Amino acid sequence: MLKGIKPNFLSFKIFIMTEKKQHFREPPKSYIPYFIVFIALCGISIINTIIFFLNLGSFGSSIILILSSIQVLLLALFFMYLRYEDKLTVAFALMPLFFIFLLIMGNVMDSHFNKKDLIEYQKNVINNNK
Repeated sequence: MLKGIKPNFLSFKIFIMTEKKQHFREPPKSYIPYFIVFIALCGISIINTIIFFLNLGSFGSSIILILSSIQVLLLALFFMYLRYEDKLTVAFALMPLFFIFLLIMGNVMDSHFNKKDLIEYQKNVINNNK
């Protein structure tokens, strides 16, 4: 404790309100990077749609999940300005990507280990529809 200074809630509140947020880098002044990211997001969305209509099964859904996580990363980094924040803020904001990775791996493992059951189910559905 400092001698002669008696801290109280009001002084702490004033300290918090006067503290400015420090960015490591300034966001770009031009709209060109945002336009490039927008075009990339549109391109990834088109690729996702094409993969969906190709009907690649569980492999296709894994690719779609990976591409969607890239879209989330681009949105977070550029449009939410996480690229210019400190490391702790970025870590907390990007933590859900770990859970997306777990979902992707669970989907891949499920489709790998249950492939025979899926083929039998599809054959039963085809035979019942005839």
